[in-house]
Amino acid sequence: MPVKNKIGDEHFLKNVPLPQETKSYTVISHEDIITKVEQTLNDNNFYIKNKKYQYSFGGEVVLASLEIHSSKDSDIGMTFNWCNSYNKKLRFGCYVGGFIYSNNAMFVGSDGINWLRKHTGTANEESMNVIENVITYANEFFDNLICQKNDMRNTPITADDYNNILGQLYFGQKQLTSSQASAIIKVKEERNNNNDFTDDNNLWGLYKDVMYGLDGTDVTKWQLQQQKVHYTILNNWCAYTTQLEEIDINEPKTQPQVAQTQELTVEEEYAEYCVDNSEYDLDLVNYYMLFNSIKGLTQEEFCNNFSNWASGQKEDTVNDTNDDTVEPIPPCVGHSLETEEEETINDTPEITGIPNGNTMSDTDDDEDNIQPSENHQVDLEESITEVESEDTKTNQFGDEDHIDGVDEIPEQDNTSTTVEDNTYVTVDDDIEDLLDLF
Repeated sequence: MPVKNKIGDEHFLKNVPLPQETKSYTVISHEDIITKVEQTLNDNNFYIKNKKYQYSFGGEVVLASLEIHSSKDSDIGMTFNWCNSYNKKLRFGCYVGGFIYSNNAMFVGSDGINWLRKHTGTANEESMNVIENVITYANEFFDNLICQKNDMRNTPITADDYNNILGQLYFGQKQLTSSQASAIIKVKEERNNNNDFTDDNNLWGLYKDVMYGLDGTDVTKWQLQQQKVHYTILNNWCAYTTQLEEIDINEPKTQPQVAQTQELTVEEEYAEYCVDNSEYDLDLVNYYMLFNSIKGLTQEEFCNNFSNWASGQKEDTVNDTNDDTVEPIPPCVGHSLETEEEETINDTPEITGIPNGNTMSDTDDDEDNIQPSENHQVDLEESITEVESEDTKTNQFGDEDHIDGVDEIPEQDNTSTTVEDNTYVTVDDDIEDLLDLF
């Protein structure tokens, strides 16, 4: 009379009396396995969704299946399975398998039992190590199962093919019992009555029915029988065979190398944040661009000044342009800065706008020539005051450009001044000048 499986829980299995250990028999306790499996799964960031413990002989023989959360496939889930016994009817073994969502059937796959060990010698220590190794490769084992499932789904079969394959498994290969064959036929008829024709025309549909028929097999026989049936179906009737990854649990798993990235400066991180999040003060950026044109700053001087503002720092001086250690940050608003060894500026800088949208001129014509002060600094507020106080202006080509209410403006000497490398610009002074405009 076949042994009927029963369903238990962890508390029951942990309290099953242990057998007497001898020189030729090493005890591997259910409790040690349960603790080790759950701890290792947690350490590898696997979440246990469900646990199923089948047992026989009063708990001396156990087949455990732990369903692990995985979003890799919509048809099957991942399981970690182990088996053990106290009466020598089953060796300890553990392996990664699959769980079919549509009918709650389990299967092992071609990899089958990854490790079986007699209860002798150092079996207890070895079993704990193997649990760690198998779980380490759990994703690779499961990827192989997904490939095999897809190969079966891509293999079309007819109703006659279905019957012939099932007959071969039962009569020809003798891999199914009469009760298992009856269970397969029954579930097939139920699907037809419910008009559930999912995968009814491919090999995966037949495979699901067969795995359902094997569910509930004596725990001492299920693993090996399931592996034989799986192998027979794929090798005899599957039209495609994907090359599976060869997995050796005794080989250390190589971790993917993380690309080394150069550490960003505070200024570069800020500029990167501005670009990624489209968050930056456009007015202040434009303000610094304006002062760059007025004060004749080189690219390094301007970027250094802008970097100080971006990082919230304030410095009294601009670094010497000959200092090769200055690494300007990339502009975060798409402005291109041209590098010049020494910039010369016209005494009458072109000013077409100021922050916050206020304009100093409605045209893009050149503004009045402004004589720089002796210390080579141009005060923005004084420049604006002079422009507003003038009655007329003359552009640098001598063409007169009339302004409302003004007839004439005295000509000024157009001389250019080269800004020296030791030009001093402070963030505080610049911001004060900007605020004075409002």
